[in-house]
Amino acid sequence: MEGDLLYAPNWTPLAGTITQRYPEEVRWLFAFTEDTVVIRKQVGAKEFTETLTLSEQAFPFDSDLFIVWDPLFRANVQGEVQLLDVRNATTYKIRIGPKEEVKLDVLGRPMPAERYPVTWDDSVVWIFRQGDLVIGLKSPEREAFLLEILPQGIHEVP
Repeated sequence: MEGDLLYAPNWTPLAGTITQRYPEEVRWLFAFTEDTVVIRKQVGAKEFTETLTLSEQAFPFDSDLFIVWDPLFRANVQGEVQLLDVRNATTYKIRIGPKEEVKLDVLGRPMPAERYPVTWDDSVVWIFRQGDLVIGLKSPEREAFLLEILPQGIHEVP
């Protein structure tokens, strides 16, 4: 999966492209207006267009793209937020909880970080940040992290 996302200077989502390369190349192009999003899906020579009305601002989301979490925090979004799964043209409500100061083990040394609980349906995903950068996410089913910063994965220091 590849994603190119375009945001305004205040991190309001404007447009983007999500590309799936395997098992078949599919491309989703999308553009936001104030209360709608237009999604164009390209599969080979076929194109499908759909317009969705949004009840509030939504941020583009894809479960296979780690970077989609970063703009939520750069926009200082707190509390309840709407995500738009572009590939499925579905919106979800999530809740971003308050930050907690933690220390992560990086090659045997403690590194200060922030941890945010993100509640989605009945599960929790933990988003880890350092400064302005999202460095990892962890849930019971999945873990993703920036290898340059967390070469051994996400391990909290007690």
